Amino acid sequence: MAVTNGIGAITGIIVPYVVGIMTPNHSIEEWRLVFWIAFAVFHVTNLAQRDAGLRRGPALEYTPPDEQAPRRLG
Repeated sequence: MAVTNGIGAITGIIVPYVVGIMTPNHSIEEWRLVFWIAFAVFHVTNLAQRDAGLRRGPALEYTPPDEQAPRRLG
């Protein structure tokens, strides 16, 4: 969890500098490229997260093992 938080913090520091380098004239074409790159990054990471969730299976289908099931008294 700390590694993910660290990566997020580093990208939050680096990305504004990269965008500043990519948009020296602040033209619509430069900003369009920035937003297309952001769209691609979000789309790829969303697909990766979705695929990881599909491989793991839904969490609601969990059934406890017999040892952990409540026992009936009587």
